[in-house]
Amino acid sequence: MKTGYTVPCTARKPRNTGASLLTIGVLLLASRGGRADTYTVTNLADAGAGSLRQAMTDANAHAGADSIVFANSVNGTIGLNSMLPNITGTLTITGPGASRLAVSGQGKLGVMSNSGVATISNISITGGLVRGLLGSPSGAGVNNSGTLTIFNCVIANNTGVEYPRFNPVGLCPSHGAIFNTGSMSVTNCLIQNNQSNLGGGIYNSGEMTIMSSTVSGNRAPAMSNQQSGFGGGIHNIGSMTLTGCQVTANWAPHGRGGGIYNSGKSAILTLRTTVVTGNTYEDVLNVGGVVNYQ
Repeated sequence: MKTGYTVPCTARKPRNTGASLLTIGVLLLASRGGRADTYTVTNLADAGAGSLRQAMTDANAHAGADSIVFANSVNGTIGLNSMLPNITGTLTITGPGASRLAVSGQGKLGVMSNSGVATISNISITGGLVRGLLGSPSGAGVNNSGTLTIFNCVIANNTGVEYPRFNPVGLCPSHGAIFNTGSMSVTNCLIQNNQSNLGGGIYNSGEMTIMSSTVSGNRAPAMSNQQSGFGGGIHNIGSMTLTGCQVTANWAPHGRGGGIYNSGKSAILTLRTTVVTGNTYEDVLNVGGVVNYQ
């Protein structure tokens, strides 16, 4: 008679703890490399530690989405001695308020450019200067070839000037205080007192939406060879929608669209609850494009 029994024992494979730890380490390093970092601007200097330029340089060098903010003590104008670094990654710049902080090209150079994915808010962009030289940046205030969102900003007193080029075409015109060839959204902004041969305030050949903003007091002067400027406020040859905006008191030579010049087969302009009035000479001039009033 059996008085007991033996329970069989099933052997377990030992865990490969080394491989598991290695996998965890790789994942941690990957997540660390792609994490969002925040850089704080602590002074109004053009360059060096704590400057906006240094923060943008560091953000460009860092993988992943980044943010730039400003210390409470930063109040005034950042005067640039060279154009700020082109934004190449994913970056959000949040200023303390357009009335508190201006970034200025000091009447010598362009201010900002983006070929990445950027959001810029609560600053003034002013004092930019670009020349219409082939191969040089257009957009004295902002040049965008990527994806850019701007809100609660002032873009004012930026200038584009013609530049001679030695071929039968003659002079090379300047393009817009804002020059967009990418995708761009502008909300609750003031675009004022800018000057450029083609689109005093804005030149767009990409996709652009403008909401709850004012485009006012911009000019598109003729060039020195008497070739006319076009679009005192806005020159559009791409796709543009304005919603709840005011386009007023802009100027271009007679017959060239003082408010908005919409030109070319690819030009689609949509105006939704937008006031375009008081511009010299025409409010809206359409040449070969499509204008939708809604």
